[in-house]
Amino acid sequence: MATYIIMGDPISVMRPRNLNQHYWDSLKRLKHSAINQLENQLNEQKPFERPVHIDFRFYFTPPGPHKPLNPHGFNHSKPDISDLIKFVENVATGILLKDPNIISSISSFKRYSDSPRTEIIITELLHE
Repeated sequence: MATYIIMGDPISVMRPRNLNQHYWDSLKRLKHSAINQLENQLNEQKPFERPVHIDFRFYFTPPGPHKPLNPHGFNHSKPDISDLIKFVENVATGILLKDPNIISSISSFKRYSDSPRTEIIITELLHE
């Protein structure tokens, strides 16, 4: 099992934007930051190649005082959890995972925290 953390509010995947037939990725800077954070945690570990289970834990900055939290601290507003997972899959491919196809199972949640971050807990499912 290995745990990786991307500090800051979780990021969801977005489509590249089109302006006058030119496409750009508005998340490019954030992707590079997330990739750098993951690479700094590797300690020469190679990407996982066998089937894995990934537990995605997304912690967001709490909303302002005018918006009350639900009693359990769960975030039930945008962004969609599937878009959050997709962003992590995109930045983790080639670094943590050889290919996203090796993900065999997933668990995830969105919550509020005074320490916004994304936690990625990878457990290899098959051992030699």
